[in-house]
Amino acid sequence: MRPFFRAPVIHTVGLPLLLANSVLAYADANAPDRDNAIELETITVTALPNNASATDSAQPVFVLSDDDLERARATSLGETLSQQPGIHNSSFGSAVGRPVIRGLGGGRVSILQDGLKAVDASTVSPDHAVGVQTNTAQQIEVIRGPATLLYGSGAFGGVVNVVAAEPQEEGIESEVNLGYNTVNRGKDIRLKQQGRQGDWGWNLGAGQLRSDDYRVPKKAGEIHNDDGVLEYHDAESSRLDNSDIEYNRQLSAGGRYFFDTGSTGLNISRLTSRFGLPGHDHGDEEAVLDPVAAEEEGVARVNLEQLRIALDAKASDPLPGVTNLNFDLAWTDYEHSESQTTFAKEAIESRIALSLTPIRSIEQTVGLQGSQTDFSAMGEEALVPSTQTNEIGVFWLAERNFGAVTLSAGARWDRVQHSPQTPDEVNSVCGFGLDAYQNKTFGNTSASLGALYNIDASWQLAISATSALRAPDAEELFSCGAHESTLTYEMGNPDLDSEHSYNLDVSVRRNVGRWTGSVSLYQNRVDQFIYQQALLTGTDTVLVDDLPAYQFTQDDAVLRGGEVNIGYAITPQWQLTAMADRVRGELVDGGNLPRMPSDRIGTGINYQALHWQGFVNWLHNAEQNRLADNGETPTANYQLLDAGIGYRWYLPKVEYQLDLKGTNLLDEVVRYHTSFVKNAVPQPGRGFQLAFAAQF
Repeated sequence: MRPFFRAPVIHTVGLPLLLANSVLAYADANAPDRDNAIELETITVTALPNNASATDSAQPVFVLSDDDLERARATSLGETLSQQPGIHNSSFGSAVGRPVIRGLGGGRVSILQDGLKAVDASTVSPDHAVGVQTNTAQQIEVIRGPATLLYGSGAFGGVVNVVAAEPQEEGIESEVNLGYNTVNRGKDIRLKQQGRQGDWGWNLGAGQLRSDDYRVPKKAGEIHNDDGVLEYHDAESSRLDNSDIEYNRQLSAGGRYFFDTGSTGLNISRLTSRFGLPGHDHGDEEAVLDPVAAEEEGVARVNLEQLRIALDAKASDPLPGVTNLNFDLAWTDYEHSESQTTFAKEAIESRIALSLTPIRSIEQTVGLQGSQTDFSAMGEEALVPSTQTNEIGVFWLAERNFGAVTLSAGARWDRVQHSPQTPDEVNSVCGFGLDAYQNKTFGNTSASLGALYNIDASWQLAISATSALRAPDAEELFSCGAHESTLTYEMGNPDLDSEHSYNLDVSVRRNVGRWTGSVSLYQNRVDQFIYQQALLTGTDTVLVDDLPAYQFTQDDAVLRGGEVNIGYAITPQWQLTAMADRVRGELVDGGNLPRMPSDRIGTGINYQALHWQGFVNWLHNAEQNRLADNGETPTANYQLLDAGIGYRWYLPKVEYQLDLKGTNLLDEVVRYHTSFVKNAVPQPGRGFQLAFAAQF
């Protein structure tokens, strides 16, 4: 077991405000008694061809693994990643949170489970949880740049790959984790085992989490917008109503057969969860007209079930001219029931990638990916018709080393077809009729270039440029109806075209020496950017069924920003860290994009020794007052102060770890500007987590 509180190492990104530190780092690295004093651990990235390491890739890559993952682990994927540079959380309470990367979320960020798309309804609505197995995750990989084309051109915002542990070495390794959190009286248990004996290996995992409503600060009441004047209220209770997780259960079992040139495996996993959606009462809007109906419907509760069966095969030199073969196939059955509505998805996806024998020292990967997804929604919030989506993609990635310079290029062609069922009727207020429910087919071609320059043994310069297209999702095309989770009346647009992203990323990295880290700048121009625009009559928002009406529309947009991640090793045990990020999202013709993350800057100190570990982290989130013209309200600044201490001890064949961590120690009112429900759903207040782990 790795130590719980090791200082995080991020292999990406940055912002110019710490360039001075980089200059000092260069001078410090060339001092005779310090040069090459510390070198970052090499971490392989399974989502890159041939499991390349993050530091050897021209792609902007970040990996969260081992003790860093344990330290960041939260009840949602978005919250787990939310304090990493450039990554935020579109929170909808503790159980629901999807990553927002450099200001982009939804379908522009692809969530993978072991290299294939996670099947859920989280892109249909922000109140739907991400369906991935996080309890047994070995690492979480975040990839941007040319390599995203391996997994779909629509993922120009980034790819998040959740990787499960797999048996590799001979023997059996088991782990038990127990935890308690005071902020929500949360109790969780996780059990893992992986082993290998001869040609056979296996992995088993089980976990359960239960929590009550989480505690909020006294001043964290709802914020009401009264004709442009914000009214701040104290919380009516010390705990946020309906923010509990009644249960979250994850089970997985897999077997693997190893042969001389590779392996093949089968894995079955099941996820079941029941939780509340705070700030989301299906009865709210109808209570004025029918209090009895509101009482019968009550608060919003979610029942989520997912069954996934996955098969994979890996082989070295399987065919002449092919050095590696990777094949993946997964079938997933997903259902999400909420009040009087049930969302269901059944999907099958396959992917094959071949690494070819180098030609003139050019390493190439080619592949084919295809999927069929059947989506249906039945009930009061079935604002998207049942739709079958078929996708097929062909991709190519090449890399050539020229000494200190490595060049990479990629290309992908996708065909996406949405085939909706024609509903019995459609509200004419949405602006289209039954004849709009026709098959929509999009053919998209994307390409990318990247370069990695090893300036010396410590410094790297990485540049990547991507031209990528994303086909609109079914909900963007065909939705029409009241969307209670966002308290809007949502209108699709069957005339939408594919988005076209032109992205440029420049990074400077330092991987060796007392100073380590990275600085990155990027610009992402998105033509035909799809977003929701409020319908206005004069200056007033149009109301439909007492809800403000929003329609999907397109306009050219540009997102610019940067990130910093810096570490300084004072001694082998003590390390200082600093981070910062910023993104600006604007329409080319004027106006801000909605729900853009606020600027952040933070620092921390970490201690790591044989038995004792500890950390203190401070993160300042600036006020966000760059607002879109869609009724957005500003978000106040806040400070996050977290600290922890851990002790590890050893007995024959057993390793134990006991950790105590405090979160939001200043008990600040925390609201994420990226959240649809930030004014009604603040984040948890001060809490303490006690964790015990045993590995044997």
